[in-house]
Amino acid sequence: MKNLMIIWVILFTHSSLFSNPDPYVIATHPKGGSHLLMKILNMIHEPRPENAFCHYDSLHFHPNQIEESWHAGGMPWVHLFSPHFTYDYFHRNHPDFKIIVILRDPRDAYVSYAHHVYRGVDISEEEKIDRVFQDEAYFEMSGYLSIFLNVPRFYVVRFEELVGSKGGGDKELQTQTIYDLADYIGMPISTALASAYGDDLFGNAGSINFRKGQIGSWKEALNEEQKEWFKEHFGDELIRLGYEHDYDW
Repeated sequence: MKNLMIIWVILFTHSSLFSNPDPYVIATHPKGGSHLLMKILNMIHEPRPENAFCHYDSLHFHPNQIEESWHAGGMPWVHLFSPHFTYDYFHRNHPDFKIIVILRDPRDAYVSYAHHVYRGVDISEEEKIDRVFQDEAYFEMSGYLSIFLNVPRFYVVRFEELVGSKGGGDKELQTQTIYDLADYIGMPISTALASAYGDDLFGNAGSINFRKGQIGSWKEALNEEQKEWFKEHFGDELIRLGYEHDYDW
């Protein structure tokens, strides 16, 4: 009888092992924590292989691909190549899908992107960053990410909330973020399990997509001229996103 009760407790508290998440699609800013988000989602439920779609490109996308990916056991994923396009697209399409957006301080994202694009190139960090400033496509991807905030159609997770103390964040906030995310996709877990997932989440030495993952790395990476560039091009957006209160940084 005692063993039966233990089994019942396990089944009740880990009921997500026998259920499926609600249909969702993730939309991510390049170098904004895409693989961190996918990693935690695959911890919460059974692993789903990522399926990346260029949803703004009619030559490589048809409207049913997201549904087909999900029903085939995949994790549909779109990069925010154009935030406004993504915003408008999902207001018109896939009404049965939840949409998870992960955002990151654009300054940290730019630094990470510079190291990713020029990985193995023998130039200074300063020059790598200067070069990505000229990348018009990434500039478009990084602007107006704040449109996803406070809109019920989009569930926003911040890199800074998810990365935890190993990435310069807060452990309790990480645990709560994972707990809330699991609940949002219909796979509720305990806070203890959310905390354990967080402990295993940060870092992957074998991944070319993960370098340092530290909050605020821009403070040491950017020179004064580069900081002024950000103030000129992203100053208002950083305030809208909540990463700054003014231009005094």
